[in-house]
Amino acid sequence: MTTKRMTAALLGLMLTAVLGVGAYAADPNAANTEDGLTVRITPNADYGVTIDTTNQGIASGAIDLGALNLYASTYTVKPATVTITGTVSRRGATNTGQELDVTANISGGWVLDATPTTDATSGSIDELAMYLLFTPTSLSGAPGANEFITDGTVTVTGSAIRAGGSGGAGTKFERNTDMDNLSVGNARHMWMYFRLPSETSTGNAQDVAVTLTATGSSL
Repeated sequence: MTTKRMTAALLGLMLTAVLGVGAYAADPNAANTEDGLTVRITPNADYGVTIDTTNQGIASGAIDLGALNLYASTYTVKPATVTITGTVSRRGATNTGQELDVTANISGGWVLDATPTTDATSGSIDELAMYLLFTPTSLSGAPGANEFITDGTVTVTGSAIRAGGSGGAGTKFERNTDMDNLSVGNARHMWMYFRLPSETSTGNAQDVAVTLTATGSSL
């Protein structure tokens, strides 16, 4: 065989090999080369809280402190019991349980006193000083007035204030207890203290609605 013929034969073999490999590598049904699935996960994140007033001998959730003189102070002599419910509990790490936001609104013509410390000596008109504290359920007596004033001031009408501070940053509304990263079943006593204004433009009864909202520790 001549050199030219050998070269042509080799080229033919090489082309056949290349074309053969190429034909073998091609997938005649490219539509089935991959597949997938979707996994759905729905979080069961139920934040919950209940307020039990049976300690105060009432079942309706309404506490009547009666008729009080202007500038007088009063407090709930028996606590309400606050219990965390739902499905979310602390799981060892911080910022994994539940916390409570406190909101207060007044109907009847008054508002919450935004400067209760100043008004304690200077007086106020149509402004109710309000304080709230959470304590252990083992505490049988109400906190003292100075304890309410230190950590329990509620000064903003209609705006939520985080008990203990978000993620444990603070001691708001806390007295000898921790309100951060709570678990289902955790219970606390809730006490309230009020000081009436020195003057009023109305003789209407004033209804103070206190709302506790359970939420996530970092929310």
